[in-house]
Amino acid sequence: MSPLETFFVLLSAAGLLVVLGGMVVRHRRIHAEHWLWKRRRLQTARLLLSCGAVLFGVGMVALLVVEPASAH
Repeated sequence: MSPLETFFVLLSAAGLLVVLGGMVVRHRRIHAEHWLWKRRRLQTARLLLSCGAVLFGVGMVALLVVEPASAH
């Protein structure tokens, strides 16, 4: 596996970790949470989910593009 392929695999793994972090933040139960804090927590979760999905998608697409090129 070339260093570039390794980078894209790590980029995809980082994207998955960010998505999982967003899911944890989104579904965390806080007793007597103020509505403003809840709104901010949900905005943070939405940002983490979006960024993680983009990181994962870019890493996978780049890996699929680089993989066939390195086979030749």
